[in-house]
Amino acid sequence: MPMSGAGGHQSNSTSVSGGVTVTRNEVTSLTNIDSPCGGAGAVLTPLGQLTALLPFKLLMPDAPDANRINNSGAYLCSPTSAALTFRNGVSILMELNASADPDLGAFVAGDSAEASLATVQGVDAAIIDPAKDPSGFASGSVTFVVGSLWVYVIGNHTLSADSLLAIANSLAPVR
Repeated sequence: MPMSGAGGHQSNSTSVSGGVTVTRNEVTSLTNIDSPCGGAGAVLTPLGQLTALLPFKLLMPDAPDANRINNSGAYLCSPTSAALTFRNGVSILMELNASADPDLGAFVAGDSAEASLATVQGVDAAIIDPAKDPSGFASGSVTFVVGSLWVYVIGNHTLSADSLLAIANSLAPVR
C-alpha cells in the first residue's frame, strides 16, 4: 500500500518518459519505500505533463483536506499509474487494472474491525477507519474502482474516515 511523504534526490540527467522529455529541474526520482507509488520508483512530474502522459484522466480532489492548493506533488509511477501528495500527508494513488469489478465486500468481510463498506461516486468503496484501529497503526484509506481505474485515498493517521470519504467523493478529472 502506498505511503505518503518521501525524500528524494535531484536527478542530474534528462529523463524521457512516454516520449516526453523532462529536465533535471522538473524531475526528482524517488526510489525508497516511502514513495507515493507504494515502494516503486516515482518521478515527480509537473501536473500538466503528467496528465498528458497518462492513459486515463488524472483525478484531483477538491476537499478541505486535499485540493489543488495544498497539493505538494504529482508523480508518474508507471505508464499506467500516478500518485498525488498533499501537504498534510494524504496521498492518492491511481492505477489502471484489468480487474475492473472487484469484490470489495469480500475484502471488507475478511479484514479487521477497521474495515467497512461505503459508496463513493456511485460505486462500492472499502474504508479503513484509523479511529477503529486500537494499535494506531492504520493511516486510514478509501479504495474504489471507477471503470478500470483503481483509486486509493491514503490518510495520514489523523484524518477521520468521513474526511477521507469527503476527499474521495470530491475527486474530479484535472482540467
